Amino acid sequence: MNLFKFFGYLIIFLMILGCNNLQKNSAVLEADNFELDGLFQGTQDAYNLKNKFGDDIIIQGNTVTVPSSKYKFLFQEGFKVSLQQTSEEGQIVYYEGNYQIFRNDDKIILIECELSDGEYSNPTMTIEYSKSNNKFTYKGQDGSPDFNLVHLN
Repeated sequence: MNLFKFFGYLIIFLMILGCNNLQKNSAVLEADNFELDGLFQGTQDAYNLKNKFGDDIIIQGNTVTVPSSKYKFLFQEGFKVSLQQTSEEGQIVYYEGNYQIFRNDDKIILIECELSDGEYSNPTMTIEYSKSNNKFTYKGQDGSPDFNLVHLN
């Protein structure tokens, strides 16, 4: 069982390393005067890793499951962002970085967070804000599920 947890965490780490090369615009868009501030929290549910064909990855007859994780994003002045990622076993990883708005149209705002744990991991994460329903959604990458973020303060 510990082997599967190890592979799960290894896969999460490798997925976080993947970065999107997206076109970047100004961090504050004057038309909407949009700047994030405060604490946002959400939980990414556990999910099975998939291969490039969409089938479950199976090792020694067992499906590889990535455990759920809690995410807390703290957005501050100057387009600074901090992330606390907590595994279901209670392991915590901290990230620091910057965010910017790279898309702002009549329906959504896409926010790109460029983060670093200061050592090995430098993920780029995307959050979508829906103007129609006022919801923030973490956009999963490489087969990981999306999840909603709640503004705590």
